[in-house]
Amino acid sequence: MAKHRKKSTEIAKKSTEIVKKSTEIAKRGSHADLVEKLHYSRFSDMSSKMAALVAFVLGQDWVRTRNGGLIHSVSTTSDGFLIARVVDDDGNYGHDMMLGDVEDLWRNFAGLINAAGLTQAERQEFQRLFMLKFAVQRLNGLGRRSHLWEF
Repeated sequence: MAKHRKKSTEIAKKSTEIVKKSTEIAKRGSHADLVEKLHYSRFSDMSSKMAALVAFVLGQDWVRTRNGGLIHSVSTTSDGFLIARVVDDDGNYGHDMMLGDVEDLWRNFAGLINAAGLTQAERQEFQRLFMLKFAVQRLNGLGRRSHLWEF
């Protein structure tokens, strides 16, 4: 009996490892698809600021800000505006860059997502990355936090 339990436990562990590896591979694939589908070269009207923000969300370094830096982090002000911290190639912090209102940025990203033709899984992955990078929740008209955004 103990021999069978040990064998079952080993099989369960191997199954768990296989599922984890499969999930990692699938995530890498969906991330690569996101990078390709949202690359600024596909959108002739995309501003350099928007391209830098998309690159920031996806962890890419396609586009630099007007002053030559990469977006390092983004913070939200108490009144719902976003400010980007920019870093140069040597890791030195440069200027802060005003990005605009959280709600406007969200609408712009939603429009981009629709134009890019992302699958539901890709939309969910982009939303996850967005929420990790921006760490914000949508504000309702009264300035109180409401539900998380969905693309």
